[in-house]
Parts: sequence; C-alpha cells; structure tokens
Amino acid sequence: MSVVRGNNRGDGAGLPADLYTNHLYLANYLRDWGVTVAAEAQGETNPLEREYLLGYTRALVEMSEHLASGDGLPGGPLYAQVAARLAREHMQA
Repeated sequence: MSVVRGNNRGDGAGLPADLYTNHLYLANYLRDWGVTVAAEAQGETNPLEREYLLGYTRALVEMSEHLASGDGLPGGPLYAQVAARLAREHMQA
C-alpha cells in the first residue's frame, strides 16, 4: 500500500493513500449530492420542506469537508471520536 506523506492537518503523518483517496471520492460524492439537494430545495414551495432540504444540504457539505480535510483518517478528530466510542461500547459488552 502506498503512503501519502503529510495531510491537511499539517502534522506530516504518513497516511494510507488508498484510504485517503477513498475519502476524497466519498467527499466528492457527498458534495455533488448536496448540490442536487440544494437544487431541489430551490424549487420547493413548502417552507418546512425547503428548510429541511437546506439543512440536509449543509450536513452533506460539512461531512464532505471533513472527509476531504482528512478528519476521518487515523489520527484525525472524527476517527478519534468514533474509536473512543467503539472502545467504550466494547468494554460495556
């Protein structure tokens, strides 16, 4: 497996390139999905549904940004949160 040296967090850690590439593909997919949902929101006449769709768009874009910046990779903040939660759940089982 090839390794990427450095990342957007600036810590210089080597990251599995395949995993980071996967996260970039996911980020692009989520961003494109957000664009589609935003376009649907523009045509929505029900104000509550429009607000829901705009919120959904914001969530998709934010997740896309997290993935693209490497936050979900080992050593990133999202990865650390999930790993800690899984460790707690495993200890309770």
